[in-house]
Amino acid sequence: MPDLDPTDPGAAGQAPASRAELSRAAAEAVLAVPGVSRIEPDLRQALRNLGRGVGDGLPMIKIADRTDVAVEISVTDPRTAYQVAQDVRAALRSCLTRLGHQPGNVTVAVLGLS
Repeated sequence: MPDLDPTDPGAAGQAPASRAELSRAAAEAVLAVPGVSRIEPDLRQALRNLGRGVGDGLPMIKIADRTDVAVEISVTDPRTAYQVAQDVRAALRSCLTRLGHQPGNVTVAVLGLS
């Protein structure tokens, strides 16, 4: 029996998660990283969520076979901002792969310290 590549979206035999599912799961993965105090909305999210409260998740962009994601966060400790950003990037890549998507560009920006 051949080994299945865990980074291959078809390895588990399941269809990739929907955009809404993936967006929510990605937001949860980011917030679960120690040191992340909150996800900062980009302008598009802020305008979309006016009057609605908390957003639905992170925006995803699918380009060909890869899914790109960008997130802006605030962290709780300035000494670890770089490491928190690296941990968020790893969590997002893992989330994308787990849900049947091939990670593309994963961009993490630290906008604030809480």
